[in-house]
Amino acid sequence: GGISITAALFGMMHATTLSGPTVLFGIGLGIVIGYVYDRTASLPIACLLHGSLNVFLYGIFPIFNIM
Repeated sequence: GGISITAALFGMMHATTLSGPTVLFGIGLGIVIGYVYDRTASLPIACLLHGSLNVFLYGIFPIFNIM
């Protein structure tokens, strides 16, 4: 239950717009990051995953006009 709640909050806070697909994408990422944290009990690994995704979403993808 905790991963679901935090994933929903993560999705809403990280959605660039409040359209359905961006919120659902954020919720999906929140579930993945929450699951990784739950399985590894390592906050640095979850932070590294989050930061890596940000590099792609806000750095590499815009440069190459992906998404």
